Amino acid sequence: MNPLQSVYLIARRDFHERVRSRTFRLATLLLVVLAIGGVIAAEVGHSLFGGTATNTVGVVNPPPGLDTAIAHAGDAFDLRIKTRVFSSDEAADTALNAGEVDAVLAGTAQLRFKTTRDTKLASAVGQAAAAVRARQQLQNAGLSDAQIASLLSPQPLQVTFTDPGGEQSANAGAAFVTAIVLFGALMTYNQWILSGVVEEKSTRIVEVLLSVVRPWELLTGKLMGVLAVAVTQMIIVGVAFLLALAAIGGVSLPQVSPGGLTVALAWFVLGLGFYSVAFAAVGATVSRQEDASAAAAPLTMILMAAYFVSLFLVTANASGLAAQVLTFVPPASPMIVPVRYSLGAISGIGLAASIIEMVFAIAAVSWLGGRLYTGAVLHTGPRLSLGDTWRTIRGRHTAGA
Repeated sequence: MNPLQSVYLIARRDFHERVRSRTFRLATLLLVVLAIGGVIAAEVGHSLFGGTATNTVGVVNPPPGLDTAIAHAGDAFDLRIKTRVFSSDEAADTALNAGEVDAVLAGTAQLRFKTTRDTKLASAVGQAAAAVRARQQLQNAGLSDAQIASLLSPQPLQVTFTDPGGEQSANAGAAFVTAIVLFGALMTYNQWILSGVVEEKSTRIVEVLLSVVRPWELLTGKLMGVLAVAVTQMIIVGVAFLLALAAIGGVSLPQVSPGGLTVALAWFVLGLGFYSVAFAAVGATVSRQEDASAAAAPLTMILMAAYFVSLFLVTANASGLAAQVLTFVPPASPMIVPVRYSLGAISGIGLAASIIEMVFAIAAVSWLGGRLYTGAVLHTGPRLSLGDTWRTIRGRHTAGA
């Protein structure tokens, strides 16, 4: 069996064992509940403590496209406007008098309120009704849909900032969310790797596996399996979040750009590649789950320090000297670079340079971590220090020579 087949089989075994485990199912369920709950909480929070106002407009026999036009006009006036269709004026007015709707639009020419005119709502609905009437007139004049869309869809204004801090302030919410999600993901999946290595060692399964595959094949397959599990769980939670967002609609959340999402995912993979080998090597030095947390404490502290620096120092001054230096410090880079990118504080050249440096750092830590894993994974008994592990490796190398 060639090395690629060995790595694939180990990865598939690890993937299937984890996704079938009770822990994975409960953790995924909890994350799905938190994702949906976050959307609901954002909706409730905006309803109770302000944010974009919500209005319902009753429409009687609306022409095509009126509901969409009203929703778009509401965005321009910082309103959330929902429409409710009625078949007759009488039914619509009954709902208006009962307080079920805030206003009634009859066709595209008449807007009715119960007692008090809401000027902002009237302006938004009037703009939408005018757009629909204009579209009907242009269609009657023989213009194509493309021509009508061009005329009725003006180009949005380009918003810029004279103060460089203005854009960073506008993107602070996205940076905050990016830092929290990245830290949680890296901590979770690295702990999986740590516990998996210790479990295989304590149950002596690793001895059976190493009788048919080499240590580096076992380590690589395990890391690939955990990465596949991580991606699977992220997809499940992401789909649940998007479905909840679509079902509730209009929830105001920090906007993460496609570029920011891509950079965050790329650095999650890079960060997992960097830390996972280190966590696996540390896990190989202990034989009991009780000792795993203590052995991994230095790595956990480094990752936590990078998280707090990204959350407070970098978001406060993403273009400062400290942020620029930490961009090229591998243990901190997975947390620092995505946050700086979200804040618009890193150039394309800087981003590319940080990724290239991180790839070399992953290669170096993989070489060192792989040797430490190989030297310690078959050791039983008390916890090995890294120094003892390295001396064991050198001793085997000398004996082999």
